[in-house]
Amino acid sequence: NYLEQPFVHSGLIDFYCKCGDMVSGRRVFYGSKQRNAVSWTALMSGYAANGRLDQALRSIVWMQQEGFKPDVVTIATVLPVCAELRAIKQGKEIHCYALKNLFLPNVSLV
Repeated sequence: NYLEQPFVHSGLIDFYCKCGDMVSGRRVFYGSKQRNAVSWTALMSGYAANGRLDQALRSIVWMQQEGFKPDVVTIATVLPVCAELRAIKQGKEIHCYALKNLFLPNVSLV
């Protein structure tokens, strides 16, 4: 099954979301039992690109609840969402996560 191929799975999610078809993107995402950080990030990016910022931000929590750790691409995807939503608290939490996981140089928050 093509949905069980991680790169095809994530590529299809990305494709549908970039075409503005979030229904199909979500269908592909939830249709596979082989979800991973890449597919979560593709869905998150799709939510953000289609103006569903709250869902993009909530996705990082859902991702972690499924046992996946955000990677540097996930962080780079969700931080601009925090800025757009003016979600300072969540942005600081994600920034701290990135620092603890050595994704960013150690710079202090003002």
